[in-house]
Amino acid sequence: MHIAVKNIGSSPALNVRLSVDVPFQSMEEFFITGMMDQHLDGINAIFDGSVSFPSLRPNSNSYVWFLGRLPQLFDAPANVARRYEVTATYDSTAGQTYTETMILDIDIERRIEFPAPPLVRIGKDLEVLGDELKKVRMGMQSSARAAASARAAATTGARRAKLHGRRPRTRGTL
Repeated sequence: MHIAVKNIGSSPALNVRLSVDVPFQSMEEFFITGMMDQHLDGINAIFDGSVSFPSLRPNSNSYVWFLGRLPQLFDAPANVARRYEVTATYDSTAGQTYTETMILDIDIERRIEFPAPPLVRIGKDLEVLGDELKKVRMGMQSSARAAASARAAATTGARRAKLHGRRPRTRGTL
């Protein structure tokens, strides 16, 4: 799970100030021993309400920070916060100030469907395709057996009729 900051607007965001209601937390198991506090201090310094970004250009790259791995983070101990309220305050090039608040809730994120990695998705698609091709092949084999059986029956009927001196009955063929 990552925290990302990006300007998705159409003009630069100036004097971007980010704050969070409770400091970001994580679990020691995701970090090199002794490095979690240093990492989280760095993240929380960005979200302390001071100007973190003098200017964020529109559609520029995202700034991203690591918070933890899923699904382990979903089962974090009770002392790790599960919900954060992040506030972004920024100025426009026209001098107007805007404030936006976003809720980051780990329990809600748990319910979001994650896209499958591309190779896993392709593998599953190929599996489904293989099953469908197998059904088509089985259907074709079944039809071929039925047609062969009908031809054999017609041939047998014609032979019997010839042996008994009768004219063979004709039936519709497939």
